[in-house]
Amino acid sequence: MVVESLETEQKGALIAKLLGDAKLPAIFSFTESVGAGGLMAYSFDLIELYKRSAHTLSTQFSGEQSPATFRFTK
Repeated sequence: MVVESLETEQKGALIAKLLGDAKLPAIFSFTESVGAGGLMAYSFDLIELYKRSAHTLSTQFSGEQSPATFRFTK
C-alpha cells in the first residue's frame, strides 16, 4: 500500500511505473495514481462528492427538502 503524502502525490506516476516494472501490485491513496498506471486506489471520488453536496444544498435551498429531514447516502 502506497501511503498518502505530498511526495507520493507528486511522484505517483514514477512510483506506479516502478511498481509496474517490478510486477508488484499496489493500492494507492489517490485515484490519479491509477490513471498513471497504478493497480487501484482505495479512495473517494471528490467530484462525485461535490455533485452530491451541491444537489443536497440545492434541494434544501429550494424548499424541496427540509434540513430537518436530511438523508444520508452511502
